[in-house]
Amino acid sequence: MIFNEPNGTYSYTVNLPSGYTSSNTKGTISVSGSAATSNIKASATTNYLLIGIIIVIIIIAVLASVLVMRRGKKKGGPKEWKETPKEKREEEKK
Repeated sequence: MIFNEPNGTYSYTVNLPSGYTSSNTKGTISVSGSAATSNIKASATTNYLLIGIIIVIIIIAVLASVLVMRRGKKKGGPKEWKETPKEKREEEKK
């Protein structure tokens, strides 16, 4: 941005959007007969809270999947076959 101002000292404040930070958002600049510049470097901040929440959700989903798969398995292994339907019919005929 360019401002045309007469000689003097001027204060400035820069409001950055949410999620950005800078070390020099406030300051003063002096103009005395020639151009004066002030560079402001903004950088995105890392949202560690959001990252933590996503990690917790993934862990819960994995644990829930493991529990569902374990419950789906039949306990006790294969069941013993006691009699065939044919044998049962033959016994009923007697």
